[in-house]
Amino acid sequence: MIQQHAQIEPYLASLWLVLAMAILFLVLVGAYRPSFGIMPSIDEFIKLLKAMLMLNLTLGFIQFFNPIIPGSRMVVFYFLLCSVPLLLMMRMLIFRWESACFKKGIGLKKSIIIGTSDLSQDVAERMVMYPRMGYAYMGSLDDAPPDTIHFHLKHRFKLLGAPEQVMAVCNDHNIDAIFLFKTDIPKAKYRELVQFALAKNIQLNMLSEPMLDTPFARATVFDGIPIMSTVATAPSGFSRISKRAIDVSVSMVGLMCCAPLFGAIACWIKTVSPNGPVFFRQKRVGQYGRPFQMIKFRSMVPDAEAKSGPVMVNESGDSRYIRGGQWLRQFSFDELPQLWNVLKGDMSLVGPRPERPHFVQQFSHTVPFFNARHEVPVGITGWAQINGRSVLTRRPDQKIKYDIYYINHWSLLLDIKILIKTCAVVWSREESY
Repeated sequence: MIQQHAQIEPYLASLWLVLAMAILFLVLVGAYRPSFGIMPSIDEFIKLLKAMLMLNLTLGFIQFFNPIIPGSRMVVFYFLLCSVPLLLMMRMLIFRWESACFKKGIGLKKSIIIGTSDLSQDVAERMVMYPRMGYAYMGSLDDAPPDTIHFHLKHRFKLLGAPEQVMAVCNDHNIDAIFLFKTDIPKAKYRELVQFALAKNIQLNMLSEPMLDTPFARATVFDGIPIMSTVATAPSGFSRISKRAIDVSVSMVGLMCCAPLFGAIACWIKTVSPNGPVFFRQKRVGQYGRPFQMIKFRSMVPDAEAKSGPVMVNESGDSRYIRGGQWLRQFSFDELPQLWNVLKGDMSLVGPRPERPHFVQQFSHTVPFFNARHEVPVGITGWAQINGRSVLTRRPDQKIKYDIYYINHWSLLLDIKILIKTCAVVWSREESY
């Protein structure tokens, strides 16, 4: 056992080999590439765990032929138990130091965006949300401010001037990178901008709105020529089976654990609104456009839409709530019965939020690619729900971008992150009504 080898010298003799192998496996799993996006610490943990498992399996195998580490192979196991949490702790400290630097703009390229279209704001949002990408959003240039501003930019958007003022703005703000979205710039002005960027050592990024605004797009290179390809990335095969297995397992456990809460909510609803049912069933559109009956706890008076027809909840207050109904919605308790829809296979835990047929028909004619969101299972929560929640309900043109992003980047790990993030968003009642 390890107690028989208290001297450190035998371990130091093989330390160089262990460190070299550890660095090799960390490189192979991408541990030295920055992690950004939702909950990057989880990505870091998985990378470290993969690398250390590979290292320990390799060391265990080598030990059978050449005992480079003295004593029992349990020493290798102890090394695994200690290395992952220690490395993760060290990386989290580095993350905190980096975050403090990023808040001050240290280590980031000061960036401006020419254009204020939806796609331009998408890029600005990424800069604001994920500073580890290396860019600091300083502002935008356009002839006029946009009609609507995206959710994550509502406190950060800046209009610095017109596109003709780009050179002056770059000089005034010491800009390091320009993102060009406008396509109506004359060739002479465009060449002048390129020459200015080269002379000032400014990174000039030219983005094509029609190409990047296409769903399921992937950047590829064809014999040295950069092109965009459309590739569907919806879950299939083993991934779809795994997603369904998790849905069934979690929904079964959730229904059993929430049974007492269900009883309490049901009693409250019948007490404050005895004339209506406890549960509210509503037709929604699911995967492949199939309709199904989505179930919720009733939070409004019976026949709330009898006179008005299908309408969305009013963000400034709605008189149709029963007593405590708005509280149920703010904490999403009214959504819990949808675990039954998940168990039946109508829905998934994570996916684009299902809409009513009335709104699907309406949005299909006004929002490009709206029906593309029906290529995957609809969900109780989703990428859009943790990036604006109820705000995006009234902005389907922006909501579809989040749904398409989810389809393009789908993975079981992303689903898990969305579920964790959903709990935090619901608890804080962020943008709920």
